Amino acid sequence: MIPRSRNVILSVLLLSALAFSQNGDWRPVSSEELGSTSSVVEPNADAEVLLWDVWVEDDYQRRAGYKSILSHYLRTKIFTDRGREEHSKVSLPFGTIPGYPGKVSIKDIEARTINPDGKISVLDQKDIFEQEVVKGDGVKVLAKSFVMPDVSAGSVIEYRWKEIRSDAISMYVRLQLSREIPVRRVSYHLKPVSHPWLAMRIRTFNTYARFKEENDGFYGTAVTNVRSFKEEPFMPPEYDTRPWLLVYYANEETDTGLTPDEYWRNKGRSTYKAHESIFKKKKDIQEAAAQIAGDAADPLEKVRRIWDFCKTNIRNLGDDALALTDKQKEDIKDNKSESDTLKRKQGYWHDIHLLFAALLNASGLDARMANVTLRSNPRFDSSLLNDYLLETELVAVKLEGKWTFFEPSDQHLPFGMLPWSREGERALVSDEDEPVWVELPGTEPERSKQKRKLVAELAEDGSLTGSAMIEMSGHFAAAYKERLDDDSANEREEAVISYVKSRVSEVAEVKNISIENLDDANRPLIYRFDIRVPDYAQRTGRRMFLIPNVFGRAAKPAFQTSTRHNDIFFQYAWSEEDEVELTLPEGFGVESAEPAQPINDTGKLGRHSSEMVLDGNRTLVYKRRFSFGSDGNLEFAASSYGRLKDLFDTYHSADQKAVTLTRTEAQ
Repeated sequence: MIPRSRNVILSVLLLSALAFSQNGDWRPVSSEELGSTSSVVEPNADAEVLLWDVWVEDDYQRRAGYKSILSHYLRTKIFTDRGREEHSKVSLPFGTIPGYPGKVSIKDIEARTINPDGKISVLDQKDIFEQEVVKGDGVKVLAKSFVMPDVSAGSVIEYRWKEIRSDAISMYVRLQLSREIPVRRVSYHLKPVSHPWLAMRIRTFNTYARFKEENDGFYGTAVTNVRSFKEEPFMPPEYDTRPWLLVYYANEETDTGLTPDEYWRNKGRSTYKAHESIFKKKKDIQEAAAQIAGDAADPLEKVRRIWDFCKTNIRNLGDDALALTDKQKEDIKDNKSESDTLKRKQGYWHDIHLLFAALLNASGLDARMANVTLRSNPRFDSSLLNDYLLETELVAVKLEGKWTFFEPSDQHLPFGMLPWSREGERALVSDEDEPVWVELPGTEPERSKQKRKLVAELAEDGSLTGSAMIEMSGHFAAAYKERLDDDSANEREEAVISYVKSRVSEVAEVKNISIENLDDANRPLIYRFDIRVPDYAQRTGRRMFLIPNVFGRAAKPAFQTSTRHNDIFFQYAWSEEDEVELTLPEGFGVESAEPAQPINDTGKLGRHSSEMVLDGNRTLVYKRRFSFGSDGNLEFAASSYGRLKDLFDTYHSADQKAVTLTRTEAQ
């Protein structure tokens, strides 16, 4: 039985009959559904889910093991041609899917279209095909796909299928309650696995749901009039904004009845006990630590040398750039100890963390494992006596009496930086007696910088030709290195070209590209290339109009809508530094070149300045400095959107300020 929890109220009301069944014939379509012309939830929507029903049954058989069967039924009303284009094609992921437990298979797909005149078109099974699709997070997965038959504005489309997750039950599964279009009604029916020591628990996020006991061991809930989930620039993490359910199983170890302070103290103690191996004196670890640390007397220098060793000598088997096959992954032997990781010179992220901590302790430092919350997850609530939102580990080292944190398994961040998702969060440093909570620091804008430089000539026809360098550090570098590290040489060049076109001009011609330091976490990522932009400056008679901020000429405003639904969320503080040295065409001089005035930011959220200098008669030098997020000001309520938008619009206007050139001598 699913017991009462803090967020889900369960009424023990056995229903004599279920409103819907997970099997059987298609459910009747009402005349109101066929005749509706606009969404009930959002009147301007192109389509609306009328009915979304999911049955989740966890099961265990002695020989077959665990499995979870999800029976889906989805009915959607199409209102416009755009709705038809966006929702006629369906893709159902299967196989190994990031974030999904077990291996997913898809069975029993059925689909049909009902037009307003009552005509029904049924999907032919031979029209179902398999393909590779890209999910919203950029991950490629296999999917069974099909196109709904005979869909037009006014149609009702519905399809159903079974999703079987082998070797898994609903352990920390996230069940969505919203979609990219509004939903009139979404319902879930959950049947826990029968187990004497496990009890299903449900936690709701960003909504309220009430479960009732149904027939055959199921518990059901329904939520109505759910607004569409809309992505907006610089919005909080998806699961911190959209409504969803977290389903998991608790046992006697997690259902203890403790207070939050008692629970988290026990958590810190158990983490310490689970990692006691990092404190044990092992000959091979001690010898390696002495050799790696060498003559370093300063504690921080010891940490740096050991960090460098783990970074450069221990292969991270979780690195997607390795492109390991399933067979290669199966052949990898598990590391049973830090000694195995050291000997084999490879391991997964947890292996690397353990080795790093063991080497630090062997060198005379105090290193612990620490559990940390993530900014990329829903906000941590210590009253939830469950470590699901505290699942990631860092290595904490005591330096000068304070805990300092490291993540040696991160592929691309330099020494001393943590991934942005950890910055500003809380970490529980393990201890055998008194674990402590520590707030992780953020990084200043200067640590994550884009530095761009261009030396170019402007021709009489307005075309620009020159050589450029783009240098990225900190979080910028880490993000771009991660995108590029598993790409081919051609794909990397295309990424550089795409970046330049988005910043400078769609017609920019980019050649002779080189990429530096892609595999060196401690050095910035550098692009070098030659560039030509036809008609960069606008020619009108004797005048030419030029935007000297070349790397911002094509950049769009950060916020382009007049209204905002979600809060504003920047991942990290950052800075930009631009320098353009532009030789003007013969016979042209500067008529007006007033730099943008410094921007008055009363909230002191960001800094923006620019200057232009005419060096000699024909060389215009433009410099720009920008930074945002000092003092950790990175999250803002939706109610402050207007003021924030005005500030960024002012930045954008300053970046678009033009210079007027005039012909000073006859041709």
